[in-house]
Amino acid sequence: MLLSQEKVFVTGASGFIGRALLARMEAGPGRRLVCLSRHPPAQSTDGLRWVQGDLCEHGDWTKELAGSRVVMHMAALTGKAPASEHERVNFQGTRNLLDACRAAGVQRILYVSTIATSYPEKRRYPYARSKERAEGLVRASQAEWTVFRPTIVLGRESPIWAALCRLAKMRYTPVFGGGRATVQPVAVEDVVECLLAWLREGGLARETIDIGGPEILSFRDLLGRVRRALRGSSRGMVRVPLKPSMALLAWLEPLFLEKLPLTAGQLYAFRYDGTALPSDFMVRRRDRLQRLDPLIQRLAQDG
Repeated sequence: MLLSQEKVFVTGASGFIGRALLARMEAGPGRRLVCLSRHPPAQSTDGLRWVQGDLCEHGDWTKELAGSRVVMHMAALTGKAPASEHERVNFQGTRNLLDACRAAGVQRILYVSTIATSYPEKRRYPYARSKERAEGLVRASQAEWTVFRPTIVLGRESPIWAALCRLAKMRYTPVFGGGRATVQPVAVEDVVECLLAWLREGGLARETIDIGGPEILSFRDLLGRVRRALRGSSRGMVRVPLKPSMALLAWLEPLFLEKLPLTAGQLYAFRYDGTALPSDFMVRRRDRLQRLDPLIQRLAQDG
């Protein structure tokens, strides 16, 4: 439980989930926030201070952990990048942070991971592999750690929402492998509420919690709903063979990674279920989670 005048050290605060979290966190007399960023905003505010630094490099940022009892680690490299970069940022960066936390005597650590670490096979998904390895480092920590694994996180600035929109707006939307894998999208506001509950309530020491929304559906159904919200109809979805598509993308990635619309690893979402294992923590919040259709409609209207 957060104590008066407690200092909270946050990584990834300038990212999608991080920005939504800061919009809700209360900084002031009872809480001091220190946010690490490679490119921090020009100014800090009362109770919230930005620190420039890179988790992949040892630097003055490690001194800012002094007096921090709580660390919320959300920084990560996602999307299209070489496997070596995912390993450097997501794995080695986490190792550097944990080493600094141990030296500073940090007592509680929250690590925001991804549901993709639960996929049974991640050979072509370096992002998921690096996050899984980082989870292992967190679990080996002597601090009271908690790992949160969000599913597909939807919001106005969500990279996944942007990708779904690109697919749904196409004249013919490709549905890899028929889209039978199940997903459980969750609103970014609901993810933030889970992070704040962890901060306020304490507990969950040495637990891994999946964060998913109130509805489980197929990936094809999800694309259909987004297409209907954006185009007025779910017609025009075309099945594309999954394995050949993954093989082709994997072959092209070494030469054209930056130009590809998606990676072979990202197609694992069409192959494996991305649903949350039930937990008491999420059951207590089930009735307050945003329903999917109103969420999609609101995001579609926001553009």
